[in-house]
Amino acid sequence: MKWVDALKVYNTGKTWCVPRKGSPEHAEVMKIMGKSKVESPAAPVAAAKMSVSKAEAVKQIKAHKEKEEKVSSMAAKVKERKAMRLLKALVVARRVKKAAKASVTPSAIFTSLWEGEPSENNSIRFKSAASNADIIKTIRENNASTQSLAFTVSTSSNGSKLITPQGSSYQVERAFQTTFNRKAWVAYNDADGDKYSAAEIDKFKPGSSAPAAAAASAKKSKKTANKEPTDPSIVGNHIESELREIIEEQLTGVPDDKKEEYISENYDDLVEDLGGGYGVFDDVIDELVRRLKYSKKTMVKGMKDLRDQSGYTMFDDYIEKYSKK
Repeated sequence: MKWVDALKVYNTGKTWCVPRKGSPEHAEVMKIMGKSKVESPAAPVAAAKMSVSKAEAVKQIKAHKEKEEKVSSMAAKVKERKAMRLLKALVVARRVKKAAKASVTPSAIFTSLWEGEPSENNSIRFKSAASNADIIKTIRENNASTQSLAFTVSTSSNGSKLITPQGSSYQVERAFQTTFNRKAWVAYNDADGDKYSAAEIDKFKPGSSAPAAAAASAKKSKKTANKEPTDPSIVGNHIESELREIIEEQLTGVPDDKKEEYISENYDDLVEDLGGGYGVFDDVIDELVRRLKYSKKTMVKGMKDLRDQSGYTMFDDYIEKYSKK
């Protein structure tokens, strides 16, 4: 309902309330009352004012829309800046990750091993940012001497790595040490009587120009030249390691991953079993001599040391037989 219609209803039966004379509304009310007169000159002016009022409304609407568009544009820019910051953060994170990955190269892993600290059980403790799986993979892929050697890598509470050869073969474990760790090699070199110079040992660093296989070749040539260990305790360790390996080879009915523990717990009984329960160790000793390829004099030294340390009497006959020769 238009306001003039409402006004008509409101004024029914009353004295009419009339708008100001000369206004467009006044003319409309006069028309309703049936008293319409000739439009006053003021009417066009009022119409013009109304027209200006509409133009102003359009202008305000336009300004409001522009303001909304500006706010929307600012919100879009803020969103874009946030997205750019997030993207930059991701790029930086990728670069950091890439740089960390690039630093864990085979050369970095081998250098860490080479400079690590020898530990018990022929283990090597070292620092590396590489994962345990990557360390094992790198060693396997880049060093032929490890293809037949089982070893584990563990991480200690302080973040250092501990790599440990598996198995009881002294030669294999020592080969691992002298291939990957300088300190262990120097210690072994001094105890074993193989007088490599520091420069010669450094040639066998993994990743250096001299292949690791050269170390084994040099070791073999030293042995061929009759450079046997002069320290009885070293020979004794060799003998016991081979003895444990013979036991492991003959041990049946025990899972492979449990053999090492089983042997340690039942070692004396297993040694006795090697002699058929009667202390007859001739065949076992012959096998030890065949494997180690040491001279009788060197074997006697090692057996005496092992007997003094363990109390075993299995070597008495061999010691008595060859001590005077």
